[in-house]
Amino acid sequence: MKIYTVYLRPEGEKTLQSAVLVPEGFSWLAIIFPLNMVAAAASRNWAFLMILLLYLVTAVAQFHSHDVNSIIVAIKLGLFPFLGVWANDLLRFTLQQRGYHMAGIVSGRNESEAQLRFFEEVTAQSYTHFHA
Repeated sequence: MKIYTVYLRPEGEKTLQSAVLVPEGFSWLAIIFPLNMVAAAASRNWAFLMILLLYLVTAVAQFHSHDVNSIIVAIKLGLFPFLGVWANDLLRFTLQQRGYHMAGIVSGRNESEAQLRFFEEVTAQSYTHFHA
């Protein structure tokens, strides 16, 4: 079972399409270059995308300088695991900056199952409050 943090817009309706589920844990996609840039842009994770672009610019500059410093290369390679650790946290930060709020935590075998569980809980709570 995977654990997801659910984010909703404050002014939005609570629908399956409006919810954004962010997985907890390590993001393997975040360490595969250049797929991580595509994923960051698609999810509008601007903070992570800026970090990746900065990394790309320094890598290209280092490649063209013909003065390859092994310490800098080792540091850059050592940062890739941290990209996987921080990618989902940076997505949460970006969502909060865009006005989303955390609506809950849910688990499921995949994102679709987790979405359904979240909205079953929301529906059950609404029904209980309406009939109480």
